Amino acid sequence: MTVRILQRLVLCGICCALFSSCATMGGWFGGGGPQTESGLPDSIAVGAADDRVAQLESLVKKHVDIVARRKEADQDKVIHRSPYYYKEYSVYDVDWSALEPEIRKTESRTAPYVADVVLPKQRFATKMTRDRQEALGDTRFQRDTGKETLTYELRNGSWVRVGSLFLAEKSEENRNGEWVAVQMAPVEEMNTEKDERGFFGRVWGGITGN
Repeated sequence: MTVRILQRLVLCGICCALFSSCATMGGWFGGGGPQTESGLPDSIAVGAADDRVAQLESLVKKHVDIVARRKEADQDKVIHRSPYYYKEYSVYDVDWSALEPEIRKTESRTAPYVADVVLPKQRFATKMTRDRQEALGDTRFQRDTGKETLTYELRNGSWVRVGSLFLAEKSEENRNGEWVAVQMAPVEEMNTEKDERGFFGRVWGGITGN
């Protein structure tokens, strides 16, 4: 009876020693385990978000640079949008430090993120005409000032531009070297006075011109 009790005590002692050793080993190799488990995904997510924003800004800058380089060539290039011809070029004036892309998460697997980037823009365009030669010689550009929204989708880890929308806030034309507001063509005033002459009176008036 005494021997069995001693055996049990020895086994309990060995088990306690093993559990203690395991706890110590876990402390050496798994130290900070809970902290890593909770912090690592956040670090990865923040890094990925930073990469997405940086990649998007880089892409927008390339777009603005390309438009700036094409400015002089576009001033003499005739665009054909059937049945009209005209010339058009654009100018961006971007404060990159104030640029704030709006990135939204979607339910789509192929495009999990969508981004809108709003840029201040001036668009210069000549009037539309059906005559290509007339459009080629036209140097009277109208200036529209407003904001353009570029829309991108994240596909396979890369941003792809899928659309753009320009909204003009004011339109101007160059007169004697000065930009002034575009004068709208006058609308012909309609005669709203009620004709009381009756049917035969109106017919006779149409014949006589009165």
